[in-house]
Amino acid sequence: LFRTAPFFEIDFSQAKFSVAGTVTCLAQFNGVTVTLKNENYEKQIGVKDGNFFFEGLLPGNYQLDVSRENWCWEKQTKNLHLHVKSIGDASFVQKGFEVVATSTNDLDVIFVEEYGDRKTFSLHKGKNAFCLDKAGKYTITHQGCFKLEKEEYTYDTSSPQKLDIKVQQYLIEGSVSGVPRDSKVNVKVTLSNTDKAVVLDAKVSPSGTATFSYWGDVQSSPIRFSPNIISNQDTTVIFHPRFRDIDLTLSSLEKCLAPLPPFEAKQGHFLSGEIVPPLSGVTILVLVKNKETQQSDVITQGETDAKGKYKVGPVYGDDNFIRPEKDGYQFTASDK
Repeated sequence: LFRTAPFFEIDFSQAKFSVAGTVTCLAQFNGVTVTLKNENYEKQIGVKDGNFFFEGLLPGNYQLDVSRENWCWEKQTKNLHLHVKSIGDASFVQKGFEVVATSTNDLDVIFVEEYGDRKTFSLHKGKNAFCLDKAGKYTITHQGCFKLEKEEYTYDTSSPQKLDIKVQQYLIEGSVSGVPRDSKVNVKVTLSNTDKAVVLDAKVSPSGTATFSYWGDVQSSPIRFSPNIISNQDTTVIFHPRFRDIDLTLSSLEKCLAPLPPFEAKQGHFLSGEIVPPLSGVTILVLVKNKETQQSDVITQGETDAKGKYKVGPVYGDDNFIRPEKDGYQFTASDK
């Protein structure tokens, strides 16, 4: 078409665009908003029935955001370029429901949904955020080397609250090697904050290794572990060392505790002798010099019988010495 005459009454107006899209959710849309903004424009609208629409937009670059507190999205922000035409297919998809949790330790927690679905999440010490892919009520437990402040936590996606995961007890494991056949081992656990002791039954393997475990807490530290042998026959077996102490206040408690260094069952011997002239009721202390403190530690003790004789033990090594004691008496060693 060719025209040689001028055009009159031509109106020019600035181009305007629109943005439309959908939001796909795992639950009701209540509280879901979409915000469109740039340096000159910002508008937020609520989402109804999964659709949103912005109109009368000037050309330019925009940022489109979807938001709903405690929800997770496959992609929460989109960058839009409105220069040539409107956009009608902007979409957002909810990925799940956000959980915010703080933890005193690095640990794994298990979320069990009310209908049986299970999912494990690894928490780090401090603040954590992760998503549940289903709405519902959950129970939260831990299976591992920690005991938590609560045996079971709960979480409901319809009324989310921050979880505060606190470790209260720590798994302490140990072993004893060289246990004689047909023998049993128990381990006495002495706590610093009580006069009571706990006795653990160790599990003895066919190879002669006994294993034991105990849940300890910082308030009970230091904790002493002392193995004992149980046998139907007289035995001279003793354990080296005689005990081990662990102080949780000095340990790195952010991760699982390393097992205690193993105890070793060794063949010991008895110390025997007599008091001359014969004297009953004399306490016979067997001592060994502590190389760290340079003090003498009592490792076992016994008493003299009516004839003044004694037999104490079993003891290990040849660096032990005895010291008799009885009120009102002094004793000197005899070479006989």
